[in-house]
Amino acid sequence: MAVSTPAVAAPANPPRLAHRTGLMLVVIAIAQLMVILDATIVNVALPSMQTSLGFSTENL
Repeated sequence: MAVSTPAVAAPANPPRLAHRTGLMLVVIAIAQLMVILDATIVNVALPSMQTSLGFSTENL
């Protein structure tokens, strides 16, 4: 004779894990923003750098 135990379902997404997932999403979003911001600043500054330093287009 088999004894059956009631199945207790664990929560699909514990609150602590949900908080950590949200925090990681915020960190990744901020990192991506910094990469895009850095690339934009460099692209805006390139013509000024070329003139100031006397670089050719190929060397820039």
